[in-house]
Amino acid sequence: MKLNLGQSAFIGVFGFVLMAATTVVCATEPLHGDLQLTVREEGSSFLVHAELPTRLQACQLWDFISDHEAAMLVPGMLESRGKRIDDTHVVVIRREQESVGPFTTTVHSVLNYVEYPPNKMTFEQVEGDLKAYKGTWLITTTPQGAVLNLDATFVPAAFIPNFIFRKLLGPTLKKRLEVGLEKEFDRPNHPPSSCKQS
Repeated sequence: MKLNLGQSAFIGVFGFVLMAATTVVCATEPLHGDLQLTVREEGSSFLVHAELPTRLQACQLWDFISDHEAAMLVPGMLESRGKRIDDTHVVVIRREQESVGPFTTTVHSVLNYVEYPPNKMTFEQVEGDLKAYKGTWLITTTPQGAVLNLDATFVPAAFIPNFIFRKLLGPTLKKRLEVGLEKEFDRPNHPPSSCKQS
């Protein structure tokens, strides 16, 4: 049975950031602390706030979240193509698969990103499986490293049950990130990235 679940675009973006970041940290040391995730319903909308502390530098984390093609590292990602419109605007086309229990989902989304380097990026779905999807990535710093913050709002299609959303945005999200982290460590001879020099 097929069921479109546009909210997995969120999973794909967040999973991409965590996976790509592992290339600059020794595999014997933890990359990140605990993911802090809250999801609440407000009318027909789901509001998400997430914080992921990492051992990365802020500029390294920025390099990864602004590399939209690297989302292909995420398991289940079938397509991720970015087209730069100007210095700060990028349109990203994504297609991915997600499994929820007995269902296999195929998701298409077109996202408009606006970059505010070196620490902020906004996005909004202009076409796809959600009625609405938009949010902001914000990179902050601590003495231990950079923290990736996400605030997102999305409105699902009316035919998608709320319990599926809760499952994807809760335990399934954390599980997906852990699997992505393990796969990234298994990749042989992956060259590390470094911050761009100003």
